[in-house]
Amino acid sequence: LGPGSLLRLGTGCYNRYIEATITGLTSCIGVDIACDKTITNKLLNEAMIPTPRGKVARDEEHAVEIAQELGGKVVVKPCDGNQGKGVSLNLLSEAEVRAAYKVAENYSNNIIVEEQIEGRHYRLLVVNGRVEAAAERFPAQVTGDGVHSIKELIEIENQNKLRGEGHEKPLTRIRADQVMFNVLARQNLTMNYVPEKDESINLRDNANLSTGGTAEDVTDIVHPDNMRLAERAARVLNLDVAGIDIVTADIASPLIVDAGAVIEVNAAPGIRMHLFPSHGKRRPVGDAIVDYLFPWHRRHSIPVLSVTGTNGKTTTSRLIAHTLHASGKKVGLASTDGIYIDGALVDQGDNTGPVSADVVLSDPLVEVAVLETARGGMVRRGLGYSVADVGVVTNIAADHLGLDGIETLEDLAHVKSLVVETVSSKGYAVLNADDGRVLAMAERCPGKVILYSRSPNKEFLRHLSEGGRGVTVQHNAIYFLEGESRVQVAALAEIEITFNGRAGYNVENCLAAAGALWGLDVSPSDIARGLTSFDSKVHNPGRANLYTFGDVRVLIDYGHNPEGYQQILNLARGLDAKQLIGVVGVPGDRRDEDIKTVGGICGQFDKVYVKEDKDLRDRSPGEVSRILADAAKAARPGLVVEEIACELEALQKALLASEPGDLIVMFYEKLAPVRDLLFNYRSKTSSAKSRNFASTGELYSVNLSGGDQRLNRK
Repeated sequence: LGPGSLLRLGTGCYNRYIEATITGLTSCIGVDIACDKTITNKLLNEAMIPTPRGKVARDEEHAVEIAQELGGKVVVKPCDGNQGKGVSLNLLSEAEVRAAYKVAENYSNNIIVEEQIEGRHYRLLVVNGRVEAAAERFPAQVTGDGVHSIKELIEIENQNKLRGEGHEKPLTRIRADQVMFNVLARQNLTMNYVPEKDESINLRDNANLSTGGTAEDVTDIVHPDNMRLAERAARVLNLDVAGIDIVTADIASPLIVDAGAVIEVNAAPGIRMHLFPSHGKRRPVGDAIVDYLFPWHRRHSIPVLSVTGTNGKTTTSRLIAHTLHASGKKVGLASTDGIYIDGALVDQGDNTGPVSADVVLSDPLVEVAVLETARGGMVRRGLGYSVADVGVVTNIAADHLGLDGIETLEDLAHVKSLVVETVSSKGYAVLNADDGRVLAMAERCPGKVILYSRSPNKEFLRHLSEGGRGVTVQHNAIYFLEGESRVQVAALAEIEITFNGRAGYNVENCLAAAGALWGLDVSPSDIARGLTSFDSKVHNPGRANLYTFGDVRVLIDYGHNPEGYQQILNLARGLDAKQLIGVVGVPGDRRDEDIKTVGGICGQFDKVYVKEDKDLRDRSPGEVSRILADAAKAARPGLVVEEIACELEALQKALLASEPGDLIVMFYEKLAPVRDLLFNYRSKTSSAKSRNFASTGELYSVNLSGGDQRLNRK
């Protein structure tokens, strides 16, 4: 996440953050304590853990006084430094202390002067209260060849492929700075000195890898007492991941016996020394940290249900999300009309791509993700998730052909089969057995398959005979079939959006949703409760919503391809209307032949108002509506077809022209303005229709200057 080392592991309510080795569970106070070396030493001393004697110097003169008071070699370091920056060791003279103080001042306003503990330098890594690795660390040094100077030897060593900038490689490049110059000066050396062959030159006193040091793994020889001491030190500071720096004669002996001490506790310890020691065994400490964040018995990712297909994606996704929410789950839904987190809209608009999926999967409230997965996002940027527990494919029909290199239905099926291919090996693909292209995807599924069908065919029956799961309609009810088991889920008459079974496409959507929920182990009773409580206008806005205004009804839908149009018309013809009046349009990015096909279907209306989407999608004004209108007229000579660019004006005209018993079928571009018009119309129907229509010929004026085409009541 971003240019640094911040990572988010897991998804939804299981996600955990980690930056370097600071986890989302790390105590902020613990980090603050570890960053203040004086408080760290105080707490460790109170816990009877040995630390160096020392004080914070008020100024340079005070630093000299403290050094003299301590006697012997001292260390000067920043109180709140890290990675060995500004640290000077082996200081004996007043001049050395003063020089070291000036260096440390570059890193902190508070400088510690403390006694130097003699011995070897070790780092013990504690994760979740347990030592996972230990390393002996060695200061940066070069070995002479009798030819090159110290400066040149450093340049040669920095060409080592294992050395890089910062933490990018197992070792860090050696950098010359004032601390190094001071260390060399104590040895009466300069950067121009040419060491003899095999002569080792220490470049620093501190053994941090970040200043060019190296390490050797010693995990297997750490004395148990020293392990317990390191683990106590981490507990005292309330750190879940900590690097305990110890100086002692031999880590294989008890620290107390050898007069060793804990010289520092690090809240964000580097782990390169354990992953890539210069000598010794590599330790998988990264695994230990991840195992701590995600214990074996705990999930690391929320269930993902991905829904694709040409038609029915949105309704199926909404059905699934509604049912899961009704069963008590915190659901994240990304769909055509927006992103919803636990039922609350967080972003409105088309959210069917990988960016929207990431919003859902990264939300720590979400317990299960329902992702409507459209063609465009898959082609341009992928899925937005790695594997799904359930992948649903509703159907493959002509839509978006000619876009993004997708020219045929086979191309479209190939793209959408990605949802099936990325189903978990333990998951389910839920496939429409009535669609041959969808059914053929079964062989691509790494997991198991659930087939659904309104009219079971031989492939569906063969699947059942082989022990597979199936969802179908029997006796006007949805049933789960598996082996000898036959479980009724819900009667179609109880599911509003099926219009008592007359909306065949919504019956299919219910079968798909039920199958997906079955694949997620939701109980049949919970599935039934979800399907039967699904209110079309509330839970499925803009999809086959039927409004009644006295003797006139309006059916609105988002159908925008031939198959979608035909399905809605099939439903409309079953609703016993006197006349079918169409308010129709097609997005401009569809092929001319698809627009003409829709126009031919519109010939089934008794009267047609052709409107045009506000988003022309690179078409000329009036181009799409003319193609559509001409095709409708050709399909049914004598059909009354009127072109009205604004969809609100077209709907208003249809309402004005409607007669008792008529059914207006509206295929909209923008739902909110259409619903506003209908709600306002409802409020005027009872008293004002005859009066206003007779006197003015219209009920609303349409303000086209605003971006959302809102209506002003007169």
